[in-house]
Amino acid sequence: YDDQGNFLRYANSTPKFTGGIRNTFSWKGFRVEVLIDAKIGGDMYAGSYATAVQSGQSPSTLYERNGGGLRYVRPDSSVVNIGVILNGVHSDGTPNDKVVHYYYKYLNAGGWGPVLTTPAVFENTWVKLREVSLTYDLPRAWRTKVFQNLELTLVGRDLAYLFTTLPDRINPEGANGSGNAQGIEFGALPGMRSFGLTLNASF
Repeated sequence: YDDQGNFLRYANSTPKFTGGIRNTFSWKGFRVEVLIDAKIGGDMYAGSYATAVQSGQSPSTLYERNGGGLRYVRPDSSVVNIGVILNGVHSDGTPNDKVVHYYYKYLNAGGWGPVLTTPAVFENTWVKLREVSLTYDLPRAWRTKVFQNLELTLVGRDLAYLFTTLPDRINPEGANGSGNAQGIEFGALPGMRSFGLTLNASF
């Protein structure tokens, strides 16, 4: 809400499309199954990104810190290339041309409080390698009279994001919850890969 109590809409977390595709490849006694998921569209407030930028932990803050900024005169009269010109205009409408310290740029990186939230709002589109499984159908010579079929399967889940629009490896599926928390990420844990080995037997 703004100072007058009006509701401000920053983004829409509803995706335009969600789906997946599963492919199966077979060769002799082996079978490989691949599942790819995708979410297209929808926005997310990435609180982890805002915090990382404001605290100088995001790689995006290195440019000026490493001397790639504009010429800036410190209070002790030393000159360094760490300055930036913020977007805006003077009271007479002319474009802002004042060089300030780079931390003014990153302190307004999208956190809560007296700063803009929108710099930490991103489109949350991703494509994920959700699952890969490799199954081997054990030869009949390895089976006993008890088993009609024996399959050994190695499976990996949540393996990698093939594409994501979020910066700094923020977890695209790291939303805080459902309901009013949809589209909000803050301090989410990184995604975890998991692996398993199974033996399927038919009698």
